[in-house]
Order: sequence, then C-alpha cells, then structure tokens
Amino acid sequence: MKPLIPLGIYRHYKGDEYEVVDFAVHSETNEHMVIYKSLNSDEKTWVRPLSMWGNPINVDGKTVMRFEYLAESSEMVGFIDTKQLKNNVDKINVGLVKYMFIMSNLHTCDVSQDIAFQKLYKGFYKVRRDDAFCHVYFDYMQKNKKNKDLTFGEVLTHIHKETNRVEPSFSSKLLATVNPNVPVWDSHVLSQLSIEPPNYLDKNRLQETIDTYSALENWYDKYMNTKNAADAITCFDKLIPNTNLTDIKKIDLVIWSMGPKKDEE
Repeated sequence: MKPLIPLGIYRHYKGDEYEVVDFAVHSETNEHMVIYKSLNSDEKTWVRPLSMWGNPINVDGKTVMRFEYLAESSEMVGFIDTKQLKNNVDKINVGLVKYMFIMSNLHTCDVSQDIAFQKLYKGFYKVRRDDAFCHVYFDYMQKNKKNKDLTFGEVLTHIHKETNRVEPSFSSKLLATVNPNVPVWDSHVLSQLSIEPPNYLDKNRLQETIDTYSALENWYDKYMNTKNAADAITCFDKLIPNTNLTDIKKIDLVIWSMGPKKDEE
C-alpha cells in the first residue's frame, strides 16, 4: 500500500531508533498500521496504529513527538547516484524518441492495425514473437488503451490464456503504455532491486509472477517518496528537459540505464 508517513529511520522519545519498513490495514477494524523494526540489539519487528505514531505526548512537562523522523530507509539512501545518471544520459536518450513516439501515437491510431506503430513498438521493446502472438497483444492493447484500471494480472492472464505463454516483461510494457504511472518488468531493474523472478518451471508460475510484480510496485511506492528519488528526478529534468514523462517512467529509465548489478554481470 502507499506510504502513509515517510519510510525511514525514527527515534522514539525514549531514545531507541526504529526503521519504518511498511504499512498494513487491521483485518477487523480497517485501522491503518505502521510496521517497523528495531535498530537495537533485539531486532524485533513491531506493529503500531498509525494514529499513535505521530501524535505529540507530554514528557516532564514538555510536548514532544512520540517518534521523530531522522533519515531515509538505509537501503534507499543513495540508491541512484546522480553522477552515474549524468554518464548514462546518452544511453537513455537513444530510445527516448521512440518511446515518446509510441506514447504520442497510442491514442491517435488503431494499434491493432497500424503496422508502423507495431514495428516501432516491437523494435523499442524487443518483442520477438510470431504474428499470432502479436495479433493477440496489440488487439488487447487497442481494446484497453483507455482503461486506466487495467492491472498487470489481467494483462498477464489474458496473454497466457490466448497464447499459453507467461510473459511478465511484455505484459508490464503493455500495462505501462496504457498507464505510464506503473513500472516496467525488466531484467536489469529486477537485478538492481534484488527481486528474484519466478523459476520458469514453477507450477504456480502465473501467480508467482503476479506476486513478483506486486513486489516491484511496492518497491516503487516506497522509493518514490524518498529524497533520493526526488534528487534523481530533478537531475533527470535538468539533463533531459521537457519530456513530459511521468516521474515513475523517469526513475524506470534511470534504473534500467544502470544495467544489472555488477555481481550479476
């Protein structure tokens, strides 16, 4: 779920420090809950109602906050190096013109019939599939290109039903074309985020693929609220101005340009 307060490190008024790692909803009361872990020796994970998190309390006649925000989540501090981003501008720019053509023509042509659109799209996203697959793919895109409520699971399941293929990457790219406020499943991005894709032979691969994409979305939900993300977006806009890209797409491109983790190359 969307962050309700900034993720990161907080100090309790008694002095101990904790890291807010996620949020939840109480199954009986629908009350929003904060999930946080101790940064002290016990390393316990705790749950506290959101309403009790940021409320001021009286200590020795003074009003103090129960939890004081200190810093971003440790795993996201400096995740994107803006110096590296400057070095990757040319790599990002190579495909940006094609991407912007795709997005600008999505609603001005029938993508199920427009050969020029399909050719550019397949070239940009490296869709190397037969004509039968592409017919299913672009027909579904045409029918759903105005459907902002479309989900990854719906795209993935439809393609699997029609082609008997589990296509997480192409499903996410179709979804992100319809709704550019969602991330793309890319091997480099998964590598950088240490998200392990399902095994090709898993019996429950379809559901596990949906769960993996949910993990990807959750990471973006958390990261987009960090200072590092804001700094990366500001740097992107200075280096590549006037793109009209969504913030998620900018971060998506930046992480993709980083390539796989060095230990996985």
